[in-house]
Amino acid sequence: MSGSGQDSIWFEGWFKNFGQRVSIYERREEMSDPVGEFNLKNTAISFNTTADGQLQQTVDFEGTATGFGGVFGTLIITQPLAEAGATGGPCAWAGKALLDDNSILGGLGEGTWDQIGSESRFKVSMIINISDGG
Repeated sequence: MSGSGQDSIWFEGWFKNFGQRVSIYERREEMSDPVGEFNLKNTAISFNTTADGQLQQTVDFEGTATGFGGVFGTLIITQPLAEAGATGGPCAWAGKALLDDNSILGGLGEGTWDQIGSESRFKVSMIINISDGG
């Protein structure tokens, strides 16, 4: 990772129900070939209300990722109650990775989610800013 304190990656993946495989892309002008894979399993889904009365859904994942070792994180979707049936919108990511050398990286991201067709299947696209472990 760079010495600037953080790096960015482009993340795009698809998930459906439990135990998913998604691809990770470097942040470039043209997102072309994957540089690795996340192999993540959905471990929990929960719902809450925010201080301003919105519905918040959190989806916890754990697994591994190329170059990151163990990955643990939460996909966060916050929306007005009236939009609870939406088929897409903004989302966020908060997580950490435990590297093979036992150092820890943090990651925060923002992006979008979209339902694919009428299935319970979703596409997530986001940019995740990653700490350099320092």
